[in-house]
Amino acid sequence: MKRVLKPFAVSWGPNHVDVFWRGTDGALWHRWFWQGKWNGPESLGSEPLGSAPVPVSWGPNHVDVFWRGTYGALWHRWFWQGKWNGPESLGSEPLGSAPVPVSWGPDHVDVFWRGTDGALWHRWFWQGNWNGPESLARKPSRWAILLCKFTDVPIEPIDDRAFCEQVLTGAGSGSFNLVDYFRDVSHGNLDLSDSRVFGWIALGRNRGEYAGSGSNPAGRDQLLQWAKQAAVAAGVDLNDFFNVVICTNTFVDFFGGPGGAVTDTKIRPSTLAQEMGHAYGLAHSSMDGSSAEYKDPWDVMSANNSWMTAHPQYELIGPGLNAWNMRGRGWLDESRVWKANANIYDETVELRPLFHYALPGFIAAELAGEFLIEFRTRDGWDAGIPRPAILVHRFDNNISFIMKGTAGQQDLEESDLFEATVGGRLAQVQVISIEPEAQVATIRLTWQS
Repeated sequence: MKRVLKPFAVSWGPNHVDVFWRGTDGALWHRWFWQGKWNGPESLGSEPLGSAPVPVSWGPNHVDVFWRGTYGALWHRWFWQGKWNGPESLGSEPLGSAPVPVSWGPDHVDVFWRGTDGALWHRWFWQGNWNGPESLARKPSRWAILLCKFTDVPIEPIDDRAFCEQVLTGAGSGSFNLVDYFRDVSHGNLDLSDSRVFGWIALGRNRGEYAGSGSNPAGRDQLLQWAKQAAVAAGVDLNDFFNVVICTNTFVDFFGGPGGAVTDTKIRPSTLAQEMGHAYGLAHSSMDGSSAEYKDPWDVMSANNSWMTAHPQYELIGPGLNAWNMRGRGWLDESRVWKANANIYDETVELRPLFHYALPGFIAAELAGEFLIEFRTRDGWDAGIPRPAILVHRFDNNISFIMKGTAGQQDLEESDLFEATVGGRLAQVQVISIEPEAQVATIRLTWQS
């Protein structure tokens, strides 16, 4: 056997061990213990490796092996259904260290590494797809706020500019503005404080030239392009910003998407948060059993059909974002999510309110690998919800769905029950107690054979 360089081992079950190393020839090498004896060594090729190979397993007969390639990319081979697959490049270059994988359950792998910027980076495999890469450093998420005027409506309201500064930049931090909102619902991952307001910028178009609508998305895209082109012509370097919010000096439309958000200057943080959320990849939320949008009143991605609360300066704010939508963007702190360490369980779990992140303890719980359970209280962004409650959500195709309890209610109170069949087994959430003053709720989670 060739000289071994820094081996790494993994086991996917009783009486089985796999050992991997980078050989002196630069290839991926492997030995395995099975049925009482050692097998190999065998070369799995893939040369040349740029780092030691690091394995992980999420279940029987499955092993994933990751390494940094010689050009800095993340590479991967996997053993599944009796054969080796790959190698495949997962891109993400350049890595600044060897990758470190981990799995918390079937069909889920997280891979971490140090980026060349010194930050912690992450890719994750979930529901059959690779996601990311994402930096887990706090993300500057600067928005360019473009105040735009039409040729036939040339007004430049001074108060409107000051209001946009207050609601959309660090100038209004601490006032429940949108900087505060995205900081809180991303658990500190997003920092919008360095967003900037520009304008007034002449669009060179009359208001009547705009023809966009929900049924004419091309017209909406055209407005975004008009504004961006006019901003660049006025000397604004949009490459310095994550995206744009276009504030027109008279109302023409209200929408958001990957290309930015459009509003007039009468901004409500509650509804604009939804449109900006689309730029982060968030979809409208729904409820279980329905394909309709805007069906989760506890989630900002249901906007005008949600539990907003009055604000003396901004008119309406809130509600927060549900835990599954947060997880879908990589904003949920997985170290604060309770997960079972067995396939069959009956556990009592205490939850802290989802947006009281500074309190110690779990802020969400996972059930049967499909549902996230969260505790919401009537304060802050959620001051408009009817009562402190436990909420259950699932997530499918980038859409979150709020679930109903056995009595038909979506917000679960003490003694309420949620149950569902997952993989032929009964999964249940029982609400034991809700103590809003102590900011803790106690639930019982079961998934039986």
